[in-house]
Amino acid sequence: MRKANKNFITLTALTFGLSFGFGPFHTDAQTLPTNEKSVMYTLASEDYKLITIKKGDTLYSLAKKYKTTVANLKKLNNLKSDKIISGKKLKVPTVATSGKLSLKLQKGFALEQEEPGKSILLYQKDTTYFARIEVLDSKANMNLVKKEATEYLKATGKVQVMNPTQAHPFYKGAVFFLHASNSKVSQNLVVKKVDGKLVKFTIHFANKEASEGITPYMIDILSTAKF
Repeated sequence: MRKANKNFITLTALTFGLSFGFGPFHTDAQTLPTNEKSVMYTLASEDYKLITIKKGDTLYSLAKKYKTTVANLKKLNNLKSDKIISGKKLKVPTVATSGKLSLKLQKGFALEQEEPGKSILLYQKDTTYFARIEVLDSKANMNLVKKEATEYLKATGKVQVMNPTQAHPFYKGAVFFLHASNSKVSQNLVVKKVDGKLVKFTIHFANKEASEGITPYMIDILSTAKF
């Protein structure tokens, strides 16, 4: 019973980014050895134009050409699969904006670009620990973004709406802060503004003792994000 209570307290603390004394974990993280790393991102506009699909075109090749993602093309065109047919019309974004994301990395962590508009912070010794960073369109419908985030988290467990004012400073000022967990892993999903950009952070970590020495550092690194 004591172990179950300790696990619950540990998970609660990690979810909020708090220590067991319920204060912030590593608020002095920037005094630790760091290595600033930057990646470029591309944000597709919600405006679109129609193109005619040519023989040999794929969603992947078109996403690369128009600086967007396969997921975005499927969403824009209400596609259920990756199959497209030559001669048919397809909506593609008309404008893309580019920028740079910088993080102050601590030892053992890496920052990589996954796809246009999305980057990933990885703990190299155990990839159960990672955070996806996605720049959203400033005109994005927050009700829709929250609904999609909730649906995504349901695959992990029951979705809870968290109070960012009771959490690590990283979460404060969030548009929304959601959490879901099961016996093995937890995920926090938060949308907040950073340097005027609307950003979605999806933080994934294991429900085990090792998290006490990994997850707090990951949150500290995310706190250094600059655009």
